[in-house]
Amino acid sequence: MKFTLVSSLALASGALAQRTITVYNACPFTIWPAMFTGSGTLPSYTTGWEAAEYTAVTFQVWTALCALFAQA
Repeated sequence: MKFTLVSSLALASGALAQRTITVYNACPFTIWPAMFTGSGTLPSYTTGWEAAEYTAVTFQVWTALCALFAQA
């Protein structure tokens, strides 16, 4: 199974800033990604979604701790 996660961190003034995360489904079938960000500000994208084959979504999260997983 190919599941690609690309993330980048932005640091501003020594404090952790917003993270931009791109989730790309490189599988030839649908997967169901989800994320858990803990307490605090909600992410800009839904915390669970259906990702069709060969699609990508990009969103921001504000928390320093973020877990991302997918089920095929």
